[in-house]
Amino acid sequence: MNFESLWCRIGLLFLVVGLSVLMSWNNVVLAGDTDLGSRSVTGKLSPEETQVADAAAWFGTGMVLQMEGKVSEAMEAFARSALIDPTNLILVEQVVPYLLSVKRNDEAISILERALDFDSDNENLRSLLGMTYIASNRLNESLKLNLDILEKNPGAVAALRSVLLIYYQEGQDDKVPDLVERTLGQAQLGPSGWIQVASVLSQFLKSSQGDAALLSNWIRECVNKALKSDGADDTTKSMAGQLYEDVGDRDQAIKCYEELLALPVVPASIRTRLAFLYLQIRENQKAEKLALEIMDKEPLNPFGYRISGYLAQDAENFIQAASYFEKAIRHAPNFEPVYYDLFTAYLNAKQIQEARQTLGKVSFRFKPSFQLFYYEGLLDSREENYSKAIESYLKAEQVAVEEEPERLTAVFYFQIGVASEREKQLENAEKYFKKCMEIDPEFAEAMNYLGYTWADNGIRLEEALELIESAVALEPDNPAFLDSLGWVHYRLNSFQEALKFQLKAIEFSSSPDPVMFDHLGDIHLKMDNIPQAREAYKKALSLDEENEISAEVTRKLESIAE
Repeated sequence: MNFESLWCRIGLLFLVVGLSVLMSWNNVVLAGDTDLGSRSVTGKLSPEETQVADAAAWFGTGMVLQMEGKVSEAMEAFARSALIDPTNLILVEQVVPYLLSVKRNDEAISILERALDFDSDNENLRSLLGMTYIASNRLNESLKLNLDILEKNPGAVAALRSVLLIYYQEGQDDKVPDLVERTLGQAQLGPSGWIQVASVLSQFLKSSQGDAALLSNWIRECVNKALKSDGADDTTKSMAGQLYEDVGDRDQAIKCYEELLALPVVPASIRTRLAFLYLQIRENQKAEKLALEIMDKEPLNPFGYRISGYLAQDAENFIQAASYFEKAIRHAPNFEPVYYDLFTAYLNAKQIQEARQTLGKVSFRFKPSFQLFYYEGLLDSREENYSKAIESYLKAEQVAVEEEPERLTAVFYFQIGVASEREKQLENAEKYFKKCMEIDPEFAEAMNYLGYTWADNGIRLEEALELIESAVALEPDNPAFLDSLGWVHYRLNSFQEALKFQLKAIEFSSSPDPVMFDHLGDIHLKMDNIPQAREAYKKALSLDEENEISAEVTRKLESIAE
């Protein structure tokens, strides 16, 4: 007999029991039993007996429906059972989340409150009622209930989560430190309990609620307590590693994972996490070793190929990287992020058609997303179709506003600013560069780009100078920024200053740049340094392999021919 058949029979048994109880007393009366008290007179069950029978019948119905795969119908039957008889506490804990998911909050609260009449000190039920109050926007009731739970048990994780949620939601962040410090100081927890507390705090950290530094420190303290507790095991170390990752302590995370490599059987997730951490700290040989182990021991695991793809990409072997990402997709065709890895590899390899085809596969297989539109914008920009790029970026913004506002980063708005400038939409470019700088006041590249845009167009030169000087202050050895500073001084007719910064730009540049020498030629020309201007223009021509400025530079050279 298979398990599904077994559970069906159990469900049917409950159903039959419920129905048989309903029938039994009538049968007794018909048989002539006169010693039945009030029941013999009426031939009916007492209210209590009817309640038990009805609850059992609905529970049995739910079991049968569940085994038939009719989940929502089964939950409805279970809900009826719990509403009739809330003393089945295990069933209550299963039914309440379902009722909340279908917005039947009042019924959920009714079940929990009646269940607590039978077991008033049940912490799980009280915590669940507190969360149900939150879902019903009855925050004061939830807060009172959960604080009472924490008064009796400072380590009650569900109550802690609910109180933190209310405090952050209501802007009462000042109450959080006392609450958490009390838990850290008074809770009597083992390794699993401390990991749970740390995980709750990490959820708030990831959702950007509360003071990140405080939350990170509390998470570290919880993890340290877990690792030092009696009974800390390999699972504790694994969870500790993940929590250390959450707070950016890569060294501690690596230490936890490396210790787990000594296990007789190493979980694939440990190798994968450790390999990605090695990639982040440029320990590529260690990452490669783990990737090879993953591919050898688990050839169907896509992450071995994905890590190998990153390593190939880091070595600028983009075709090989694409090959690895293709293999990862074959083993995990529904894992969307690896499609974007493949797209990036093709884009870096300048295989535009393959990159476009990859995005087409994403569009066919997955719902529209921020990433899809964003990468379409990058590809449109690469093809110099800037109007279409802007359109794609704005679609990405719309999706992010509705679903993933954290995606709207400074880098994202910088990309729209660049596309707008290339499309000669200078007002829009200014808007998006300023949006970028609002999000990240030290985004030097946005300062430089907007300043250079104004300087190159001969407008708002004083503001341009201020912006570019701010960028140079942040990155004093950046040759692009120094070139911009030289150029804005040129536009302001400060030729001596322009020459100083232009020469520094060329000095700090890792490879000769034709535009920098073109600018140098222009500066010398304004200073009547004709031989030096001629030499700079010739250098610019020799470096302009793409013929982007050759025509203009040739014209300048001809104007000062010997």
